Amino acid sequence: MVTKGNWSGDVPTWPKDVVVLGAGFSHALYDPCPLTDKLGEMVRSRLSSEDRAKMPPSEFEDGRFEEWLSYLSERQPHLEPEGAAEAALLAMRVTRVICEVLSELQEEALSAEVDGWFYEFLSVLHVLRAQVLTLNYDNFVECGVHALGLQSAGWFGPTTVCEDDVLAG
Repeated sequence: MVTKGNWSGDVPTWPKDVVVLGAGFSHALYDPCPLTDKLGEMVRSRLSSEDRAKMPPSEFEDGRFEEWLSYLSERQPHLEPEGAAEAALLAMRVTRVICEVLSELQEEALSAEVDGWFYEFLSVLHVLRAQVLTLNYDNFVECGVHALGLQSAGWFGPTTVCEDDVLAG
C-alpha cells in the first residue's frame, strides 16, 4: 500500500537504455525505404486523380506529409459532418496505400542481403535488455529477430528469442 510520504513496496526499476527508432532506421537498413515526405509522394502517385486533387498541391517536404496526414485524421471542428466524413474516407484510402507501399518495400528488403550491423545491433539490444520504441510502420526489427535466431537461457534449457524479448512487448 502506498500512502503519501510512505512507500511500502518494491521500488520500481526502469531500464537504463531506451532506443527510439524512426524512419531513418529503416532507410539505413534498406536504402529504398523512404523517409516520411518521400513516402507521401509515393502515396500521391498511387492515389486516384480525385484523391490527389484533395492533397496539398506542392511536394511534401520538411515533414509536411506527416503533418497533413495528422490533420486529415483528426476531427476538424470547422468541417461540416459531410466534410469530416470525406476527410476520414480519404485518410483511410491514404492509409491503405501507405500499407501497400511499405509492404512491397519490406518484402524487397527482406529478400535482399542485410548488412551485418543490423544483427549486431539486435544482439546488443537483447544483451542490454534495452527498451525499444519503434515509430516505423515496417516489421524489420521483428523479422530480424526471427532471422537472427538468438538463444536465451530458460528454465528448461535454451529458448529462442522472439521480438517481445527485444522490444519488451
